[in-house]
Amino acid sequence: MYAISISLRAADEAGAAILRKASLDVVSPSLAEPGCLFFDVLFEEEDPLLVRFYEAYIDEAAAQAHTETPHAKEWLARCLPVLDRAAIKNPESISDHGSSGRDRVVVVFGATGKIGSEMVKLLAADPRCKEVRALTRNPESASAVRVGAFGTNVRVTTFDRSDLAPACEGATDAFVIAPLSDDFLGWHEDVAKALAEADVGHVVKVSVTGARSPDSDPPPGTFPSRHWAGEEALRSRCRKVTVIRPTIFMQHFEMNTGLYTRGADRFYLPTGDTAVAFLDCRDIAAMGHALLFSPDAAPFHGGAFEITGSEAVSGARIAEVLTAVRRAPVEHVDGVEAFSARCAELGMGDWAKNVYAEAEQGWFSPLSTEVFEAVVGRKPRSFAAYADDRAPWFSTLA
Repeated sequence: MYAISISLRAADEAGAAILRKASLDVVSPSLAEPGCLFFDVLFEEEDPLLVRFYEAYIDEAAAQAHTETPHAKEWLARCLPVLDRAAIKNPESISDHGSSGRDRVVVVFGATGKIGSEMVKLLAADPRCKEVRALTRNPESASAVRVGAFGTNVRVTTFDRSDLAPACEGATDAFVIAPLSDDFLGWHEDVAKALAEADVGHVVKVSVTGARSPDSDPPPGTFPSRHWAGEEALRSRCRKVTVIRPTIFMQHFEMNTGLYTRGADRFYLPTGDTAVAFLDCRDIAAMGHALLFSPDAAPFHGGAFEITGSEAVSGARIAEVLTAVRRAPVEHVDGVEAFSARCAELGMGDWAKNVYAEAEQGWFSPLSTEVFEAVVGRKPRSFAAYADDRAPWFSTLA
């Protein structure tokens, strides 16, 4: 991959308006180029004359080919007359920028969960990471002990919201997974304050697909709205924040959502015939690790990216996969009433029905894998690959 970063400044406010409009107009045709992997334009609120480009291509030849396209030439014709020529610098190639040696210290919030533990595992095996601080509310728990065994560079640390300074002191990076709580925004504000005071250089937050401003049309639902507020809390204080917005996890089959019980011959998914692009939690961790350490990720720093699995699967397809994995028939039970009844039978809340209702409407059907592939260097896992890896879970009764 060949990536470049370009910063341009308009000569005045009138020129800035032309520069912004022309730059937005060139995004779609640039992304349609066969050699273009990523093309983003960012505006600076504190400096309205400044426009930044982050571009990634399959190779340097594709980047050069971009400059010869009609839309790139049209952009030049519109924008060159309004630029501050003295401020123009040659594009900076950032494809081969390396990490800062072996002295990285990464704080992982939510380190014992399904995503966090996978992140700790990746960091523990990375020689560039001097220390992994795995934050948990209970360092004596079995999950904390397991995470602490991933490597000698892992230090299990108590998450004390009232005093986060010791956990963040000296950290170079952070990976943030927030617990669902009534004080979701307050949690993020406390974490953001601690990270900012420790001058942590790069923060990667796990958000949720659909997170967006409450002023959006349509406005976001409850979970996306909360995560958007959390994103904004981090962005308002921290130096650099990159956001991952994953879709529904494949691990819902293991997370007491009412969807599935270990070793069962049926699952309760009220999504009708709609296909869902379920995502493996391990791929969320893989993207977080790559965003922090991969040179290829530099063009994506500071952005927010939705990611999905490599395919969208219907309930019928999931039943086929699980039948193959279990070597015994597995039934897909559809319908919200059946799902709620199953949750009541298990003695748990049926909150997930709201998520699955959105899935039935197609909210989680579109695929979004381009940035993941560019940053991680492979496709996300398929549902079949996930199910095969977790065959004992689907085959053995609890």
